This record gives sequence, C-alpha cells and structure tokens, in this order.
Amino acid sequence: MKEYLVCEVAYSYGVYLKKARRFTEEEKKGYAEWFREKGFVGIGDRIQLEYIKQSDVNKILNNRQDDGSFNGCTNCAYIITQTEWNVLLDLNQKKRIEEEKRETENRINKYNQIIEECKNQEKLYTKEEAERKRIAYNNIYNEGGEGYVPHFYTVEEYEYAKVKLNELLKK
Repeated sequence: MKEYLVCEVAYSYGVYLKKARRFTEEEKKGYAEWFREKGFVGIGDRIQLEYIKQSDVNKILNNRQDDGSFNGCTNCAYIITQTEWNVLLDLNQKKRIEEEKRETENRINKYNQIIEECKNQEKLYTKEEAERKRIAYNNIYNEGGEGYVPHFYTVEEYEYAKVKLNELLKK
C-alpha cells in the first residue's frame, strides 16, 4: 500500500506531520460513501508543529485544496513533498526560536520592572513585615474586608529578580 507524507491541520488540536495511507477496500466498507476515497489512516508517530498555524500551511502550500482528512475530528490533510515537509519543519523551528526570544524579552522586562518597583518602594521588607503591612493596609483602607491591597516587596523578591535577570541577560 502506498505511503504518503501528509500535513494534517486539525482545527482543535493543531498542525502535524505524519506518514499516512488511504483506506484499503475492506476498510472503505465501514465509512460513508463520500469519505471512502478521501480518508487517510496515519502510520507511525506524528510530529506536532506547535508554532505553525493553518495560515502558515496555506501560504507554504499556496492555498491548495486539501487531499482528504483523517477520521475522528474536523481536519484537513495535504499530501506533501519531502521539500514541503522540510520547509514546515524549518518554519516551526524558526517560529519556536522567535517565541523563545520574545518570552525571554518579556521575562527580562518583568524582572526589570520588579527591580524598579523595589527601588521605588519606601523600603524592602522581610516576609513577616510584608504580611503585617498588607494586613494593616487592608484594615485601614478596606476596613478589613476585600479590596485593593498593594504589593509590598520583600528582600527575597528583590534578590530573586536580580538573579533571574542576570541569568536571562547571560543567554
């Protein structure tokens, strides 16, 4: 039975690369007539392309019509060449690196913000002092009920933010 390289776009689960085959004559008997010729059966493991969207697949495959689908969920499957397989893998890797870079930048900004807020705070507290300060603030401004209570940064939070920032900057 002929095997194909396939890119599956499963609308609820994501984009996958896998090998697949068409139904055998015996298998076709168990499916609706319209699905018998367009159904695929996956072979072996699949590779999830976590950073690829359907729009990326459409662009790489020039918005071509799908070649069928897999049983089980709303999806479309495209028979692809080894070159297209490699392009999809490479794009996924590139987008993964971009996402990791963006995430690192966000974390650097977060730790810089914490450090700045710590420096602008009247003083850094111990954990116990911060808890007492939160309770006192809540009792005064919220009459002991629910409401806004500012964060009182501790020495530990400040030191942790500095360590994490240094780790990220070394990357």
